[in-house]
Amino acid sequence: ETEEVERQRKEAEAKRLNQIQQAELKKKNAEAELQKQMLEAELRKKEAEAELKKQLEQADLRKKEAAAEVEKQLVEAELKRKDAEAALRRQIEQAELRKKEAAAELKKKTVEAELRKSQAEADLRKQVAEAESCKVEGETILRKQEEEAQARKIKLEKEAAQTLAEAEARRKKLELFEAEAETRRKEMEQFEEFVLNAAPIGIGA
Repeated sequence: ETEEVERQRKEAEAKRLNQIQQAELKKKNAEAELQKQMLEAELRKKEAEAELKKQLEQADLRKKEAAAEVEKQLVEAELKRKDAEAALRRQIEQAELRKKEAAAELKKKTVEAELRKSQAEADLRKQVAEAESCKVEGETILRKQEEEAQARKIKLEKEAAQTLAEAEARRKKLELFEAEAETRRKEMEQFEEFVLNAAPIGIGA
């Protein structure tokens, strides 16, 4: 009986040691699995951080590119505005020059017409005087001279009227030039207002 008890005690001891060893093995396996999972979690964390960093860098790059594009558009709009202003100034200067030239031409034509009219009247008076002085030579000669003088008077008056009409036409053309210049000036003001209103929208986008 003593031997049996000893044998059972040893078997129980061996079984307990075996259970302890198995428990230690499970514990080590569990610790190894936990360590593996922690390493994998750390790796995924680093990968996620790297991906986030990459996305942030790309977003920052896109932001800089967008800002550069907006700046480029603003510069181009400013250049176009300056070109348009320069073109408008040239057109206004040309219109002013044409206005002055037309005014000078009108003045010249008016003076010429007045001179021709005065000359015609002087010629007519001279011819009438000559006709009166030659009245003794006969009524036929006198009537002929008067008719010729009258014909020249009518012709000169027609020429004077035509010259004045041409001067009036030039004056109307000058007024048209001024109206066109005013229209271009208003178009330029509208273009500037459009550029100034469009620029903030581009920056916000």
